[in-house]
Amino acid sequence: MDQKIITFLDLKFINQQHRQTPIDAATWVIDTGWYAIDQEIKSFEKDFSSHCGTAYSVDMANGLDALVLTRQASKG
Repeated sequence: MDQKIITFLDLKFINQQHRQTPIDAATWVIDTGWYAIDQEIKSFEKDFSSHCGTAYSVDMANGLDALVLTRQASKG
């Protein structure tokens, strides 16, 4: 008896439509040599602040850094 596989979540198909975006971004980083603190990050922070309705936002390397900074800031 032949069994047919039913794909629950076809990530290959889903990712295919977005494949070029991260490739272009990685190529841009490699070609320019900009890995941090450039216009892209400043633009993201500005857009994110606007989206959140805040005056400022600061990008962090990871979630732990953000939590530590938040805790330090709350201590006054």
